[in-house]
Amino acid sequence: MFQSLRWIGLVVLLGIASVGCSNGTSVKTVKVAGSVTLDGQPLADAEVHFIGPKHAGFGKTDSEGKFKLVTGAEPGENKIFFRQAGDEKFNNLAEGLDAGQAEAAAAAVRNSNAKVVKKSIPPEYTSSGTTKLVFNVPDGGSDSATFSLDSVKK
Repeated sequence: MFQSLRWIGLVVLLGIASVGCSNGTSVKTVKVAGSVTLDGQPLADAEVHFIGPKHAGFGKTDSEGKFKLVTGAEPGENKIFFRQAGDEKFNNLAEGLDAGQAEAAAAAVRNSNAKVVKKSIPPEYTSSGTTKLVFNVPDGGSDSATFSLDSVKK
């Protein structure tokens, strides 16, 4: 009898400890999909990054410029930037991602059959520090996040 009481006590203590060890860093994410064009043409084979206050979302465009964020996005205002193969920063994909995000990003790259657009993404759209693009992600997510980039200054 005392043996079973010990096990019950141990289970209760472990349950309390696991609740107490939670650091409250869980961030709600929602699904986001959309499309990207550069000078009116679909932007193929480009990374799409959504940067919220507590979460970084990532996706990759297909040959039609359409994307779905693999890691979702945090509801609210997100900074948006893009990277493309050949861009110096493209090769350092895992920087700033946790292990799950890096694996999801690698899977998206492996599963892509997209062709690379010949035009380069203008520098003002290629980092979280330079981009002025923002997207307000609704609490329920979005399937219409559309971005039209211009390489020519107007």
